[in-house]
Amino acid sequence: MKTRSSLSLISLLLLSALSALFLAPAAQAANYINSIGMEFTRIPAGTFFMGSCIYSEADKKRDDQLKKQGLPAKGPTCPAQDQDRANRTVYTPSRNSVAAVPAARGEREGAEENAEANEWPGIKMDPKALEEEAPQHLVKISKGFQIGTYEVTFGQFKHFLAALPAQKRKRLETEIFKQANQHGDNAAVAAVSWYNAQAFLKWLNQKEGGQRYRLPTEAEWEYVARAGSKTIYFWGDNVEDAPKYAWFNMELADLDMWFPEGEFRKKEDFPHPVGLKKPNAWGLYDIAGNVWEWVNDGYSATYYQNSPRVDPIGPHVKRLRCFRGGSWYGSTTNLRSAFRGVNTPDYHSTSLGFRVVRDEY
Repeated sequence: MKTRSSLSLISLLLLSALSALFLAPAAQAANYINSIGMEFTRIPAGTFFMGSCIYSEADKKRDDQLKKQGLPAKGPTCPAQDQDRANRTVYTPSRNSVAAVPAARGEREGAEENAEANEWPGIKMDPKALEEEAPQHLVKISKGFQIGTYEVTFGQFKHFLAALPAQKRKRLETEIFKQANQHGDNAAVAAVSWYNAQAFLKWLNQKEGGQRYRLPTEAEWEYVARAGSKTIYFWGDNVEDAPKYAWFNMELADLDMWFPEGEFRKKEDFPHPVGLKKPNAWGLYDIAGNVWEWVNDGYSATYYQNSPRVDPIGPHVKRLRCFRGGSWYGSTTNLRSAFRGVNTPDYHSTSLGFRVVRDEY
C-alpha cells in the first residue's frame, strides 16, 4: 500500500515532468524584440537541400558523355530524393563562368514547364524549375541566427526615415515609394532598393550598438523558408494551398479558382499587413508572397555549380543582387522555395521589400 508521502513524491515528479514538457518549447524559442518593435525568431544551425530537382543542361551533357562510353545515364541531380540510391552522385562542374542575364526578372515571370519532368520514373521533378536553380545540393548552415518573424513594416521603416536629414529623406520618398506605402504602418514596406535596405541596417546597427543586423544570404533565406521541407513550396507540392500561406496575384495562378479577371486590381493589388496568412513550420510569416525580400548575395546563374557547401555567401558579382519569396504582384511560380529573383541594387518596386537577420554573438 502506498503511503501519503510516497504519493506526494510521485505527484511532485509527475508535475515536474509535465512542467518541463510544456515549458521547454517556450525556452527554446528564444524570440527577441528590438527597440523599434521588430520581432525575431531563433533559427538553429543545420543542413538542407538547396535548389530544385531538374534535369539540367549540365546533367544532360554528363549523360551524353556517359552514353558515349557505353555507360548508363544518371539522370537528374536530385539528392533530396537520392538518399536511398547509393549509385547516384551529385554533379558539380568546375567552371566559373557567369552567364549573361536580363537586367530584371521576377515580376510576373514564370518558367515554361520542364519537358523532361516526367521522363524519369521515381523522380519527382519541379515542372517550373529553372536552370539557375540547379544542381540541387546539400548546404550546411554552421551557426544559428535570428531572423525577422515578419517582413520589415512601413511603421518600422518610418523610424529610419525620421532619423534622416531632410534631403536624404526626400530622395528616398519618391512617388513610387509613396504609392507603395499607403496601406498602414503594419503593412510590409515596399519600393525599397538593396541600397536603401543597407542604409536602414547601418542606421539600426548604430542605434542598437554593434553589427548584428544584416540581410540574409540566399542560402540562409532558403534554409528558413523551407523550414525542413524538401517540397516545391514550403507547405508541400500542392499549389491549391497557396492562398492559405501567401499573398500573390491570383489572376496569374492559371487555375479555375481565384478572382474573375480584373477583380484582383480592386482587392489585393498592394503590400499587405504582415502576419495575416499562415506561417511556415518555423513560425515565419509571409516568407512566400506579400513582398519580395532582398538578400545580400550578388547573382550568378551558374553559382550553384561551384558554390561552397558550408555557409555560401554568393558570388563576387555586385552589379546584380538577388531577392526571394515572390509577391502580391507575381504568380505562384515565384512562391516556390527555390525561385530566384534578380535585379540591379538600385531597383525599386511596389512589390519589393526585405527581411532582417540578427546575428547571435
